[in-house]
Amino acid sequence: MKKSFILAGTLATALFVSVGFGACSTGGNYSETFKGVLSEETFDSKEEAATAFFEEEIAEESLSHYTVSYEKGTDLTQEEIAALQLGDVKVEDIKSAERGTVNYSLKNSESASVRAVASQTEGKQVSVILLGIEDSFRYYIPQPGIGEQISQSYLDSVCDLSSYKNFTMTAKSTSSVSEKVSMQGQSQSIKYSIDLSLTLKVTETAAFIEATTSASGNVPGAEGMPTGKQTSTMYVVVEDEQLVAYVKGEDGTYSRNASLFYGYDSLAELFTYEQPDFDHTLFEKTKTGFKLSADKFDEYVMDNFGEIFGEFDGLKISGEATYFVTEGRLAKGTTKISASNSISEGGTSISISCGASASVDYTAFGSTVVTLPAEITGSAS
Repeated sequence: MKKSFILAGTLATALFVSVGFGACSTGGNYSETFKGVLSEETFDSKEEAATAFFEEEIAEESLSHYTVSYEKGTDLTQEEIAALQLGDVKVEDIKSAERGTVNYSLKNSESASVRAVASQTEGKQVSVILLGIEDSFRYYIPQPGIGEQISQSYLDSVCDLSSYKNFTMTAKSTSSVSEKVSMQGQSQSIKYSIDLSLTLKVTETAAFIEATTSASGNVPGAEGMPTGKQTSTMYVVVEDEQLVAYVKGEDGTYSRNASLFYGYDSLAELFTYEQPDFDHTLFEKTKTGFKLSADKFDEYVMDNFGEIFGEFDGLKISGEATYFVTEGRLAKGTTKISASNSISEGGTSISISCGASASVDYTAFGSTVVTLPAEITGSAS
């Protein structure tokens, strides 16, 4: 148990780093481009339309696990209706338009997931716009209100890969773990830290990735933990409609790797490199973008680190992740996570503390350049 405790703490620290690469926060010039989306499906009543909006855009469980109600707010003016993104629908065809609120809470159902019940039993609300068109109704997905959970369509807009065909991402993170085990008058200590920096440049024709790891400290009994400074460099190109990596070796030459990015469909998809999957149900809208909801933090940890942290009883974990949006796409970010615990049992005492912080910048949209080395240019042509 002691060794697994030590190793798990160290692995958790390493995982914190990758989470940091997926976070964004305050800074820059905030601006949104999401104007809203009109549903294609029509409904017989406003209540049905509001419920469908909740089910498609907000809920993380099936609809049967929720208590949902709709409450009308104010009517939209003609100017506000004209500003909506209506597609093929004409303004003169709209018979009614109103803002409303969907109130919802998750039932304490055995069939609902534990993570959802733990974070969402208290009532919440989200804004929606309902339009009466001829003899039916449609819902319109607006930009989420401050403090509301973001919708799937809003997140899809922010992460639309068409906005990331040409950009530069730079990320830096630092992680550390400190642990002490005392048993029968003897003690063993661990102090280990990892600093990571990552540069990702993506263009329409090629990508560049360079990652540097600097690690120091001691981890008794854990072989293979990185120490010292290590740098990996690669270029990514498209060959026969597949992403192919050229990885720089110690001798300075590049070796071809056709499987490293298997499953990626385009260079723009490298936007997701070293980032966890985004889940709109975990985030709430802020004045400058969106952030991890405080009541969803435990769910976030369970989803990403459940296997590791499940070994610890009473581990105290805290953290935050904040996203900043400029011109409708990710711009900057920070993540902070810390965990600690102390256990004393049968003459053995263990104390551990670990944490990580990271920052990410997305810049040079439309002006990023990647120049391939001659040997790769020849192979890729």
